[in-house]
Amino acid sequence: MLRYITGNDSLFFLLLKKYQQQYAFGNANTQQFKTIAEQTLNRNLDTFFDQWIYKEGYPIYTVYWNQVGDKVFIRLEQNTAVPESVKLFYTPLQLKLSGLSGDTTLTVYNDTASQFIRLNWETTITGVTVDPNNYILNGDGGIIHDPELGLKIG
Repeated sequence: MLRYITGNDSLFFLLLKKYQQQYAFGNANTQQFKTIAEQTLNRNLDTFFDQWIYKEGYPIYTVYWNQVGDKVFIRLEQNTAVPESVKLFYTPLQLKLSGLSGDTTLTVYNDTASQFIRLNWETTITGVTVDPNNYILNGDGGIIHDPELGLKIG
């Protein structure tokens, strides 16, 4: 998951190399790994480590979708496996839209329990897949075609 949020394989493997070089033939703890990761990636990783390492659970995604003409409407709902530990996971999430004339994958930053996405897509949609490459630990709450979704706001 850290490799995925890094978004840069060269940088991710550099951080692993630095970690290995510094702690080869010795011991290290999670905080020491986090420190090297933050220095190498030049970013704060408190949220990542807090939700994925120090607390329990994982997000469970339910997706409702509909298409009206060339407009696709998606409502992404997030629950968590252990809500008393983590109420909401803040993470980038890929959604794969499958269509009659091809597929496309988009990345959204999921930072709310209920997120509404509206986009233009000219191909006829046949389905949605959450995290098609299994980049993050997550549960499947279902993919539901909701023919009413988007009709009121067009």
